[in-house]
Amino acid sequence: MSDEFSPFISEAVLKNWFAASTMADRQLASLKAREAFPRIKPSFRQISNRLFRTDNPYHSYQPKLLAPAMKYPAHIGAKTIEALLRQIGPERVLGIEVGSFIGSSAAILGGLLRNAKSTLICVDTWCGDINMWLLDAFASTMLKPDGNPVIFDRFMVNMINSGLTETVIPFRTTSVVAARTLKVLNWDIDFVYLDSAHECGETFLELSLYHDLLRPGGVLFGDDYAGFPAVKHDLDLFCRIHGYTPAFTGDRDTWMIVRK
Repeated sequence: MSDEFSPFISEAVLKNWFAASTMADRQLASLKAREAFPRIKPSFRQISNRLFRTDNPYHSYQPKLLAPAMKYPAHIGAKTIEALLRQIGPERVLGIEVGSFIGSSAAILGGLLRNAKSTLICVDTWCGDINMWLLDAFASTMLKPDGNPVIFDRFMVNMINSGLTETVIPFRTTSVVAARTLKVLNWDIDFVYLDSAHECGETFLELSLYHDLLRPGGVLFGDDYAGFPAVKHDLDLFCRIHGYTPAFTGDRDTWMIVRK
């Protein structure tokens, strides 16, 4: 374990280290007891009303972006979509994307789900990762002289221009808060696309939390296995602990796990 998180934590302990219990305080415990949260696959409107107390968050959104539209390549390709559909089918689907950036992959997944009247929840802080804060190459992407990056506005404009304002729901919070919230809500989730900050330890935590949210037979997938050492490290560790062998879809280094 010398190359893992701690030489003092065994893999047996790590297996349950990040169990998705919220350890609810009194307020949350009271809500859970009162509502009971049945296992359902909610509609776009139901999700929006639960999270935002409104039918559609785009109706109140006021675009603030003055910069020109930005394009950024998505890592999801036809082989990954084909592998995903083989597993979950084309029927009504509830999916989650963790790490959405400006929405390139959300546009692809959302376009796929729109035809089935399904919903994609996009989880992101829209504040950027370490590279985006430190590298000059991302200065025009972030546009943050007031400390507030414009990535969220890039995402929202992308969803509006893609016609996905009744398919893709932005859930602007950390990956941990989102996972704990969705655990409480008890929704029936078919897939999770994990493409977040790719930090060592954080990725293992996200793998653990979002795997726990999936229904049996649900799909957990992501990319950057070869390009980000932290992703490879944490995915290898997670799979070893839980007895998985990830499949690779053939689109670059995109990996996929089917929940047991």
